[in-house]
Amino acid sequence: MAPALSASAYSLAALAIFLFFSPVCHQDPARSFWLLGAPVAVCARCLGIYLGAAAGAWIPAPRRMLLSGLALFAALNLADVLTEAAAWHGNWKLTRLILGALLGLAAGSLIAGSAGVSPATDKLT
Repeated sequence: MAPALSASAYSLAALAIFLFFSPVCHQDPARSFWLLGAPVAVCARCLGIYLGAAAGAWIPAPRRMLLSGLALFAALNLADVLTEAAAWHGNWKLTRLILGALLGLAAGSLIAGSAGVSPATDKLT
């Protein structure tokens, strides 16, 4: 949304979106996907986390499996951060997106399940 607004006459709205996400994401343009000549408002990993959490809220799974997945995917994300910091690999945006999506998927499903709401029916379970 922010790139489309940036490319149009609504640059103030684009700035508001970037400012909204700035407390939770470093927003490094080199680590972000670009659309319409402008970076997306969050980095590839954060984008994956948000998309994964939205999808995960719709996918019920056993709590034990979700907790195991959450721990595994958090460890994989940490490993990606550390191996890049050690210069073992470069700026792999697609890897960040996928790892973030897996983490978000587990977290979103876990949160939705803990809240006791089934998004498919929008009723308390």
